[in-house]
Amino acid sequence: KEAGEQYAVLSTTGNAGITASMLGKEHGIRVFCLMSSKADRSKAAEIERQGGTVAYSKSPMRLARYLSKRYQVPLLSSARDPEAVNGYESLGREILEQVPDCDAIVNFCSSGASSIGIMLAFRKAGKKLPALHIVQSGKTNAVVSSHHVRKLVKNPFGGHPPAMLAHHDSLRVTPPNSSKTIFH
Repeated sequence: KEAGEQYAVLSTTGNAGITASMLGKEHGIRVFCLMSSKADRSKAAEIERQGGTVAYSKSPMRLARYLSKRYQVPLLSSARDPEAVNGYESLGREILEQVPDCDAIVNFCSSGASSIGIMLAFRKAGKKLPALHIVQSGKTNAVVSSHHVRKLVKNPFGGHPPAMLAHHDSLRVTPPNSSKTIFH
């Protein structure tokens, strides 16, 4: 808002759109959320309840980039924003404060930025890295299909396609086996 922006656009699976819409309404910024045609309709409804506008596309990220460039509207993208990982580090620090001996984290994510930020907080604190379990819904598989994925990890629980993966050198995956597992 301080930059004089009245509009913002983002591609979302739901959670980022809900948050952006809520904050946009609070600051007088109209937020346009582009979602996959396969998206969870309940999240789309919540985006609209929070003041956002939802449009469906077969390629929501491509359309969001196009709209941003064509209309000179800021593109909100935690996956591409260099500050996103830094922002999610605060979540990792919060986990460390509340459960200092945490040995496993189950994290729902789409881009992977939250998982990377959480693990970086552990690394910077000099703590043993917990096992990280990345979970995605059947309608969201951005991490699995991402070109950033360097190494697929065998799913220790069975099933196909692999629900777990590592794409950052600080991430590793093992089955949860402890009462010290954090579900985020």
